[in-house]
Amino acid sequence: MSRHHKFMSALSCLLALCLVAACLVLVGCGAKETPDTKAPTTSAPKAASSRSGAGAVAASIGAASSLRPPQFTSFFSTTDPKDPFNPKSKPQPVTVTTTAPTAPTLGPKDIIAALEAGFRGTLGPPTERIALVHGTALEQNRETPVPITVLGAQRRVKVRPLRILRDTMEAQVEGIPDVVTLKVRR
Repeated sequence: MSRHHKFMSALSCLLALCLVAACLVLVGCGAKETPDTKAPTTSAPKAASSRSGAGAVAASIGAASSLRPPQFTSFFSTTDPKDPFNPKSKPQPVTVTTTAPTAPTLGPKDIIAALEAGFRGTLGPPTERIALVHGTALEQNRETPVPITVLGAQRRVKVRPLRILRDTMEAQVEGIPDVVTLKVRR
């Protein structure tokens, strides 16, 4: 016999021995005897001891699979949740309290400050000037809603420019009885 054949036969015997040992360990760990139920007995181990080679391995695998405890199936439920480590415990109900956000009180000074912060300037000749406030073009004597952010809240305010000059605009603003003068910040 060549050296290679001896090595391969020794390797296959070692592999078969490891497989049998692993099966026996699994059978020993998985089969627990209780007073109510006893592990089923089979004649496969006796047959395995009388055989040698691959037949012994197949017999021990068959014996190991027959001695396994029954498999339990797990399930998932959103209506009846259970703790996998303590299935008899009942989940505690979660209470969530929410408070309605309060609307900030807007004063005339807040609205004027927001409009002045967004006033970018004027365009056009003196007879047909257009004012730019927060990206909205405003024509003289025409009421236009302007989106502004005051105290973190988005709001639309109606603005009617009465007079548009080079760097200033006089306008009537919704909610403010007086004429408001806006100047370009530079």
